[in-house]
Amino acid sequence: MTEQEILDNNKLIADFMSVPCTQGNDPKVWRDLPCPFYGGAGSTWNYNSIPKLLPQIKYHSSWDWLMPVVININLLEDWRFDVNIKTMDCDITDEHTNKIIVECSCEYECCELINSVYNAVVKFIKWYNENK
Repeated sequence: MTEQEILDNNKLIADFMSVPCTQGNDPKVWRDLPCPFYGGAGSTWNYNSIPKLLPQIKYHSSWDWLMPVVININLLEDWRFDVNIKTMDCDITDEHTNKIIVECSCEYECCELINSVYNAVVKFIKWYNENK
């Protein structure tokens, strides 16, 4: 995965996690970022600085960042979706239909489990945004 793909995917996740972005006569502002970001919840950043901040977002490499996203998916629509993290792979199922929505596996070794969970989350968010 390229650095730009990681940045785009991390922004997609940040948007999914309800990072509000306001627009009007004032510059766009991100605030109340619901993840372990420097400054903590309630901090405000100028939208123009987001490209500099995105590399510091670690959904792709930190369980501390990724697990709140997993929890958020599990809580959607009264626990409709189930994130199943296994030894070497991850899938997300729709509990209403019992269908697997996304499925991702580690390619080489189990230390890559965070990659399969991250990829499953990204694929799920894209699917969810198209189907909600």
